[in-house]
Amino acid sequence: MLRPATIAALVAQHAEDAAFLFVQRARQVDGRLFGEADLGRLDQRLTANLAGMAAAGEAGWELALARLGDFPEAGELFVVAWIALGSGEAPLVEQALAAAAAAPGAFRGFSGALARHASGRLRPVVGPWLDAGDPLLRRLGVCALSQHRVDPGRRLAALLADPDPAVRGRALRLAGELGRADLAPAVAEALGDPDPDVRWRAARAACLLGLRPQATAEVERLAARDGPRRAEAVELRLVAWPRPEAVAWARAELSRRPDDALLVEAVGAIGERAAVPWLIERMHDPALAHAAGAAFRDLFAVDFDATDVFAADPAALGPAFADAEEPVPVAERARAWWERTRGAPDAPPFLPMRQARLGALRAAAAAPGAPLADWRRTRPYPAWS
Repeated sequence: MLRPATIAALVAQHAEDAAFLFVQRARQVDGRLFGEADLGRLDQRLTANLAGMAAAGEAGWELALARLGDFPEAGELFVVAWIALGSGEAPLVEQALAAAAAAPGAFRGFSGALARHASGRLRPVVGPWLDAGDPLLRRLGVCALSQHRVDPGRRLAALLADPDPAVRGRALRLAGELGRADLAPAVAEALGDPDPDVRWRAARAACLLGLRPQATAEVERLAARDGPRRAEAVELRLVAWPRPEAVAWARAELSRRPDDALLVEAVGAIGERAAVPWLIERMHDPALAHAAGAAFRDLFAVDFDATDVFAADPAALGPAFADAEEPVPVAERARAWWERTRGAPDAPPFLPMRQARLGALRAAAAAPGAPLADWRRTRPYPAWS
């Protein structure tokens, strides 16, 4: 029989691993390094650790709360919220909500817990939140709808006009994801919202609902200046517009800011392989090599880790890359690969999660009013294989 101290140590390890795996998943679900099988493998490891927390009962709950008190971050809040929502016990849910209110920077952890539970389990708990007086509850209620792609019908119009900007922003995101073309006038009106984040959410939703002309000014404004939404705005400008327009915009921006790493990286989102020689030239520059390599990965559904194109060895990269902390493309190897294959896979095919997301956005923008496909697909995979 295991000693209490040993059991406590095992539960603590489950809590730490679950928090870590959630953060890793949140980072990789839109990344270039994980595909469906990789995410499926990570999901099974996360599920196993959460099962360990659930099996620990009250001890697991107390330990998760204590850990969140020490580390009020997204991963720790995820574990607490997942346990509380799964229990269905109001006192536990209230404690998890209080923790979310006290750590607004960890909000995505609670949203992730909502995604992890089946919608049927959440409905009795989350349903009343949409009409709550507390804006945090309303925001979490809309998050639950978004995570499970549930259409609230006429209630969504009221949420678009919510007095709290965080609720309005999340509701706008949901309207775009659902393809609610009937709400296009409200989305267009939100482009003039006083809150900058709400305007961004409105612009993104507008692009998915066939309102690109109305959204152009806001998207290009955000894409032109440094800020927290710039990367997303640049990506949207390149994905939601027809390719000829996206290429023309990218060329114009790069003529103004040729050394802008974000613009170099975003070139891959267009899917324009004519840019490959230009990207290879950027790979010679240590300041732009990482961005050029990221764009290169975006252009091909190829497992580049099975090739020699990327390296972290200074001997392969040259003295200018002595400070490189992660693999970057070796320009001449990338050129040789391109000249040999012209993009035809000579390595295992691989669709990164990022390419799946870009494809879903591109398809939805090309068919206004169509729901945004759920690109967060995973493939079940033995957890420790």
